[in-house]
Amino acid sequence: MTARSSAAVEHTDTHVNLKVLPTAGLPAFILSAGSKDAFDRFIFARHGASAQQAKNDYQQHSHSRFSEHTASYASAVFGRYVDYKVALSQQNLEVPGSAVFQDIADTLDAREVLRRRFFDDHEYTILFADEAAEDHRALSRLRIAGDAGLTARQKKQQIFEQIDALDEQQQVGFLPTLNMHKVAQIKQQFADDTSRYNALAALIGDKPAQRMVVTWQKQAQWQARVEQYRDFRETLRQQRLDTHMQNTLLDEYQRTHFSTNERKRLHVVRTQ
Repeated sequence: MTARSSAAVEHTDTHVNLKVLPTAGLPAFILSAGSKDAFDRFIFARHGASAQQAKNDYQQHSHSRFSEHTASYASAVFGRYVDYKVALSQQNLEVPGSAVFQDIADTLDAREVLRRRFFDDHEYTILFADEAAEDHRALSRLRIAGDAGLTARQKKQQIFEQIDALDEQQQVGFLPTLNMHKVAQIKQQFADDTSRYNALAALIGDKPAQRMVVTWQKQAQWQARVEQYRDFRETLRQQRLDTHMQNTLLDEYQRTHFSTNERKRLHVVRTQ
């Protein structure tokens, strides 16, 4: 990976030393986790402007907002961030939507190399470490999903174990998926409605738990009726009746025990 120039490192060292020094009544610029979003907003507000124009505007902005020495560092970091975004676009290093593991892995590696061309280790950690970590966690999940040596059940278990190990903030985007996974586990773990309701209520609240239990009850009742239908069909087959008679008796059974809409659902069962 390409090392940063000594001049850039000197800017960083100066910036670090000035963090605790009051200067000219203006606050010091301190590179933080929010700086990247602030840079992006500044660039977005100048959509259509050239890269150089954005840099010039930020230089004026930084000198009106930050102390003298740190304003220069802020402008320098922003300028390199603009150059990074331009290079990112030119090299087409946005993560592809394709699910091809190696394509995504290669893109992430190339993007990291590009970032380190423009930023030293301290800056990289602040600006990109969290995003890079999430990218590699996503890559790990994709690797699991594509592992031919794992069963579907094993893949699902390993992926959810990884997600479950994230902290609360990292899990935010996965909460609906995590909750549905936990709901499915509750359904498998508990056989009686009371236990299922208590576990669901602790996870998703009373009213959603009530609705879920009622839904499961209806599913269980439907499945029981389907099994009764299958038993009846199997009985007819064992009696070795001709096909016409079997179909007539099956139709009569359906009209007696199922509504019109239910018979449409039952059509799939009948063809199995």
